[in-house]
Amino acid sequence: MEIINNSNRLVTGKKDGTSKYIPFVLGGHSYLGQLGNDEANSYKEQVEIVNSCINQGIEWFDTTYQPERVRLGKIIEETGRRKEVKVIAWNFFSDFKSGEEVGGPDYYRAKHIDIILEQLQMDYVDALVVHPLDNEEENEKQTKLVESWCSKGYVKSLGLWCPKLENYEKYADNNKYSFMVHPFNITTKEFKPIFDMSKRLSWKIFACSPFVRGWELDKLVEKAWEESGESKAKLKDKISDLMLRYSLFEYDIDMLIVGIRKSNWVTKNIDSFKRGKLTIDEKEWLELLAL
Repeated sequence: MEIINNSNRLVTGKKDGTSKYIPFVLGGHSYLGQLGNDEANSYKEQVEIVNSCINQGIEWFDTTYQPERVRLGKIIEETGRRKEVKVIAWNFFSDFKSGEEVGGPDYYRAKHIDIILEQLQMDYVDALVVHPLDNEEENEKQTKLVESWCSKGYVKSLGLWCPKLENYEKYADNNKYSFMVHPFNITTKEFKPIFDMSKRLSWKIFACSPFVRGWELDKLVEKAWEESGESKAKLKDKISDLMLRYSLFEYDIDMLIVGIRKSNWVTKNIDSFKRGKLTIDEKEWLELLAL
């Protein structure tokens, strides 16, 4: 069985301004009110966000939860922009409405690929994340299942949520994955060994949670305001810029998954990317604030 491994084609370009490469993935949580600190946005705003992302060079779109797949699938179908996007899906299959519990991951089953593709209104998914659970036997079964989806063309590349260091030999011996997803922000501890392992395995690193769904951002803004008395709006702009650039440049990540609840934030995030790595003074100030 031939397994598709796109590790060299999953992401193209460099984070140095020499190409149109924009290292952002629009987070699926952008569509759901209970998965962030901002108010839920309207469907019209969500369409504007998706179009703004595509128009400005963001091609990757994450859909972790089932309602996110349904929403993005509807937007992409209505706008006719399937050829311009790459979509990530996960093994979360609970349905829920605004304000309800979101549920957790489930082992992939044979029926799930039909569900995923139907919800996305697509013939294939560009990247599929395997979120391991506690039962190793079931984990092995779902791994073989998603590999078969690759061989049939339903999935173009496989990723892993938060790989474990102790599994390095297993990954190296039978490496079907081409990327991994892991939180990375100013509060993340002990990330380097896992990220270094991923590089040795030639995996692309998709980092996530630069603002910890906005809650850490709000916490730091409040702390900075208490210390300085500056305008909270100005502090939020400053700190969000620094946090985003920290997650983008503190380690050599390939892509950063970020939730965006307002269409004008797309340009703001891209402007932060263009500013590049934090200066020594900026990094020191942010790290002291985060203590």
